[in-house]
Amino acid sequence: MPTVTKMNVAHSLPPTLDVVIVGAGFCGLSAAAALKTYGVESLAVCEAGAGPGSFWMGNYDRIHLHSPWHDLPADGGLGSTYSMYKAGHEVVRYLGAYAAHHQLMPLVHTHTPVTQLSRDGSASHPWRVVTSRGECLARHAVVATSACRVPWRPEIADSEAFRGSVLHSRDYRNSGPFAGKTVVVVGSGNSAAEIALDLVQGGADSVTMVAKGARHFMAIGAFKYIGKIARPLGILGPRQVRKLHPITFDSKKYWSKLRSFDKMMGRFCQDLSAHGIPKPALGPGEESVRSGRIGVIDVGAIKAIRGGAIAVRSGHVAAFTTDGITLDSGAQLAADAVILATGFRHGLGEFLANTDQLLGPLLQWCEPMPLTDKRCRSQVHPDLWFVGWEL
Repeated sequence: MPTVTKMNVAHSLPPTLDVVIVGAGFCGLSAAAALKTYGVESLAVCEAGAGPGSFWMGNYDRIHLHSPWHDLPADGGLGSTYSMYKAGHEVVRYLGAYAAHHQLMPLVHTHTPVTQLSRDGSASHPWRVVTSRGECLARHAVVATSACRVPWRPEIADSEAFRGSVLHSRDYRNSGPFAGKTVVVVGSGNSAAEIALDLVQGGADSVTMVAKGARHFMAIGAFKYIGKIARPLGILGPRQVRKLHPITFDSKKYWSKLRSFDKMMGRFCQDLSAHGIPKPALGPGEESVRSGRIGVIDVGAIKAIRGGAIAVRSGHVAAFTTDGITLDSGAQLAADAVILATGFRHGLGEFLANTDQLLGPLLQWCEPMPLTDKRCRSQVHPDLWFVGWEL
């Protein structure tokens, strides 16, 4: 089990604050550290889980970050002590150490989910924050809960008819319970590819991945090779990320930089169209931003797909049967278990009031995203911020 830094759970929130931050992940903690650096002491970080990065405590056993250099600014050199692609337990330890480094422990309130965040407080402290441990008022509110917080399970007809097991990827832990079984994994993203590979390596009798639409697949070996060269030389890393920070989302310079990045990354994208997963027309970065379909940083599924160990069927699930699923093409697949690697949603409506005013369409994402000035600040309320939403 990962070591969890002990946080402040003994007392309730102060009655008033300058800033309340919802979420103690990468963005919530870095926002708190930055505010402290600039002299803001009246702040609190509300975390629903047991400690910083608690989201990473409840994922499948072999999960790793699928992109490199998740090192926070001013971490005191902590990042250099971890692998480039941190495992889930390493993420938890890193964030706990980061909180300790910036003396954030007294400010982080764990087991304190925010159940309502609304702008109906006082004139000087307009934000009312209702939590499981009481409520407080704040001058500014920072939402740092991620765009991928709540597991999304699509509604599939006749689900009650299926005699096997159905679970979301969030509830998958390892291949143990599926040895010798026929398993269908719905989805083609990072979780789908990694879980499908885990099932194959763990002795599942048959593994089929249902892929809807095009997706980039990039071999992680290429990234590790680049990292071994670039990281020591400082060509890529936190310093370069900071240089890119002033670029505003959706600006001409933003798209120029992103397409330049895609030109380089395109060399590592594998073509799996012959196996049922078409290659997108856009580059991996632009495809991710415009459609929300993040490219797969592959840890072995490409070889398994090409070799037939992971079968791929194109389409989406139309309905369950007693012993499997039916695709929109009419094809039927037998299954003892179906794993829905169908992604996550932000779930802001669960606690944020007036989302009909605060959210709006962002390019082609599948759900309304926060309306911001493209620098994380709400267009509706200048004292509301959405940190870490790539906006």
